[in-house]
Amino acid sequence: MAQAYISTAQPALRRMTVTSVPAAYTSPVPTTTKPTTGIVLDSSLTQGYWNPSLIKALPWGAKSDGTSWTTSGTTTGFRLVGWQSYRNAADTATWWFPTILTQYSLLFATGAAALSIDGTNDAFVFGGGTNPSTPTFPVPNVYAPGGTAGGTITTPASWLVDIAGSQLVTADFIAPAPGGALTVNMGLFWYCI
Repeated sequence: MAQAYISTAQPALRRMTVTSVPAAYTSPVPTTTKPTTGIVLDSSLTQGYWNPSLIKALPWGAKSDGTSWTTSGTTTGFRLVGWQSYRNAADTATWWFPTILTQYSLLFATGAAALSIDGTNDAFVFGGGTNPSTPTFPVPNVYAPGGTAGGTITTPASWLVDIAGSQLVTADFIAPAPGGALTVNMGLFWYCI
């Protein structure tokens, strides 16, 4: 009798980057223009048979000037937005409707070393986060091995987010710029499940 094995492909993490991170989120609104900034997932680019339902996200940040980035909490954060398209009755336009899937204020991993990722200096992963209470956003599962946010975390936190049937998922980031204008990059290491 032959043995059969069932295996699930475990994709490698992918990286997306957003530069010039603002201090406040831009409110997503319905639009006839397909979003093109901060794309994490675009299901129209898949082969049709791959319909993921979850995104695992590990947010990171980097400053190009290499200085210490110590501000965290309510001023540094990320948001995942799901988009669903609707073709109007006259078949003359496509509308894209947003849904905020989750939003978190990010906390730094204490004791975690800065990394040089693909030539980017002073990159940090985050050790945890807090879900804003007003307004209330969906709370996904949070995995922060090593301790609690603000405690003794030395390993990166990750968020497992239900994308709720979204055709397109974008990531938005906010970050402070203390002491003047800084070139701040943020992004996600991510993969779909």
